[in-house]
Amino acid sequence: MSVTHILHRHFRRRVVGVISGAALIVAAVVSGAAPARASNDDLIRFLLGAATVAVIVHSFNDRDPDLAPGRRYGPNEVPGHCAETLRVRHRDMTVYNARCLSQAGVVNLPQRCLESVQTNRGSRDVYRGNCLERSGYRVAASPTDRPGRDGPARPHRPVAEVLPQYCALNYRQGGQRLRGYDGICLEQAGLRRLPQACAIQARGRLRGQTIYDADCLISVGYRRR
Repeated sequence: MSVTHILHRHFRRRVVGVISGAALIVAAVVSGAAPARASNDDLIRFLLGAATVAVIVHSFNDRDPDLAPGRRYGPNEVPGHCAETLRVRHRDMTVYNARCLSQAGVVNLPQRCLESVQTNRGSRDVYRGNCLERSGYRVAASPTDRPGRDGPARPHRPVAEVLPQYCALNYRQGGQRLRGYDGICLEQAGLRRLPQACAIQARGRLRGQTIYDADCLISVGYRRR
């Protein structure tokens, strides 16, 4: 066997080895990327189940005077007034408050969508909005979404009040360091009728003091100075 033939065979083996190695690398990359294709609902489920505190940006409203008393909902409907917005790790997600749904007569919802979460206002049971949607549920129109005898539904006026920086403080909830505003300070600064959905009763050295969560206030239209 000539030297040229031996070198040729050695070169072919090296090429095949390189190609096989590249194929294994590609397969590993594709396999590793598969979890990234997980649905958005799976991500929400993971975040809600993580050992962290969800901030209630928007709370459900079961005291809306415009809601029709005794209203019945269809088998695949959920009332819009039971929706809440939770913020976990800088991500907002829509959920439906389980107690509100029960009070509205909406029962037998899929248990796979139910989560028990720790929030800045205590523990609560919620249903993941994406999960309900994938299960065939839709949001029922609220009476406030429909024109009535007095004309179209009243629009929500945007809040344009500025939060004074000297009222800002940091507080801890569930091991997390969060940003808030002192309630008494805000009232003394002329900010009245603050949204109670953003209010938190302080504990520890701030016990008895009402704090308003900064992210919650900003989400409803307040501005930082």
